[in-house]
Amino acid sequence: MLMTGWMPLGLAALHRWSRSGSRWALAGFAASYVLQVLSNGYTLYFFALPAAVVALSALRLREPGWRRRLVELGGTGVAIVAALAPVLHLYLRVREEQGLVRGAEEIRDFGADLGSFLHAAPGIVSAHWLPGFAKPEGELFPGLVTVILAAVAWATWRRDESADRRRARRLYTIIAALAAVLALGVAPTAWGRPLLPTAPYGWLLHVIPGLDGLRVPARLAVVLTLGLAVLAGLGGAWLVEQARRVARGPLVALLAAAIVLEGYPGPTITKPLGLLERHRDDPVNAWLAQAPPGAVLQLPFGDGTPRTVLTDLAYQWAIAKHGHPIVNGYSGYGSPLARFLARQGSPLQEIERTAELLELLRSIGVRYVVARNLPPYRETPAGAWRALTELRAATSQLEREERVGTASVFTLREAAPPPTASALSAIAPATFRVETSQGESRVALLTDGDLDSRWVSASPQRGADWLRIDLAQPLVIGGVELALQQRTVSEYPRELVIVARDARGGETEVYRGGTLVMLGRSLVSSPAAPAIRIEWEPRETRELRIEATGRSACCRWSVHELRLLAPVR
Repeated sequence: MLMTGWMPLGLAALHRWSRSGSRWALAGFAASYVLQVLSNGYTLYFFALPAAVVALSALRLREPGWRRRLVELGGTGVAIVAALAPVLHLYLRVREEQGLVRGAEEIRDFGADLGSFLHAAPGIVSAHWLPGFAKPEGELFPGLVTVILAAVAWATWRRDESADRRRARRLYTIIAALAAVLALGVAPTAWGRPLLPTAPYGWLLHVIPGLDGLRVPARLAVVLTLGLAVLAGLGGAWLVEQARRVARGPLVALLAAAIVLEGYPGPTITKPLGLLERHRDDPVNAWLAQAPPGAVLQLPFGDGTPRTVLTDLAYQWAIAKHGHPIVNGYSGYGSPLARFLARQGSPLQEIERTAELLELLRSIGVRYVVARNLPPYRETPAGAWRALTELRAATSQLEREERVGTASVFTLREAAPPPTASALSAIAPATFRVETSQGESRVALLTDGDLDSRWVSASPQRGADWLRIDLAQPLVIGGVELALQQRTVSEYPRELVIVARDARGGETEVYRGGTLVMLGRSLVSSPAAPAIRIEWEPRETRELRIEATGRSACCRWSVHELRLLAPVR
């Protein structure tokens, strides 16, 4: 967020084009916009706010030539999009593949509070007396000197001043006001209390593509600061003009020093991160550096909380030493697979799933499992492997175990290629009816076409829940797909038994087993829409019974969409 210097340069070029019509100035604006977005993805949207206000003011519909200006602006917009297209294409592709969208609650939590504009970092002495309100990324007080100078700009308004100064005062007041309103986010608050039930930022979320990928509306305060900086410049210019010529230099120096000193929070104290230092000479990293290619799973596995983030960062830092991809990691957007392994209900916490988990890891290319200081059956941080003996017992999936320093490094056998999916497609939900062992009031959600809704069992999985699907007439069925969402993947059915009944009443068990491998592969191949897809030899079916025979102490059974699969004709 410090990389925003191209905004004022771009706006200066846009003002020059507005005054002179210079196309070189307009090209300078376009170049500044592209460089700004390449420096800071948030500003793809943020820079658009002041640029739109300035550009619209430049059209001046009552003056001749406004159509030519409109065409030039349109062409500039096309050029900016074309220049950014390669990068935006990759962002959009990854966003779609990974489901990288911020949830409504997350965006709501990171909106500014009205009191945030009076709250500053602890080291800013001039703001201690203000009645600010603290919240994440809410240190938004722009500085007392800036506010005073901006007030001077309006207090000294007069009719005989230049048109440029009047226009700048008006435009940047509008820009600052719009930025402040939008920075409040989707549910504005004032000192922690609800201010309005909805807000313009929330409306824009439903209109502007990709805006829901931004987590922190409060960062729009950078545009507010830009607007106030221009107003403060106008106020400072007036003060300098009023001073005697001999005093103007010292006055400028005094104002500059006041701004710098007010914004200086004191020395920043840094210290070496001990955890990284300990990993610097970790013998495991040296061992992995010599090992054949393959992904690595490091244990204990962090859960994304402050308690384990440093461990995750140490694992990431070690990649520079050994060069292998890892399952672990920390980011603003977590890997769906990593989040699944870290949360409650993870197969890392359910030791009876160890063999199935190893099969999953092998199928997605994990070759090495590093277990650090994990004696058998010792309780360790969330997400850690609690039964090292279960890992050692899975001999059919292990190539070897080696003791490297204080860690055990397990090399997994290479997996056979996954089976090729059959040519099956979902049949219309209207052709079948579903009954459930519980949760009848939510049965319709199984086939409503909405992935945000779901059927869910009333209690944790107890090995006795079922879904029964009655078809209106016998159809050839070759599989079933149980769709989930990233937020509910821990509520996958641990084990399933699927029985097909034909029109004559004959029953055939078409599937019996776990589902973890199928779910894990889906989290890697299509994380935006994870699903458990089970296929069998297509057969005429009148009724299908899906029984969840596994158990989970913590997690219910969820299904967002139930799809029956039939051969494609």
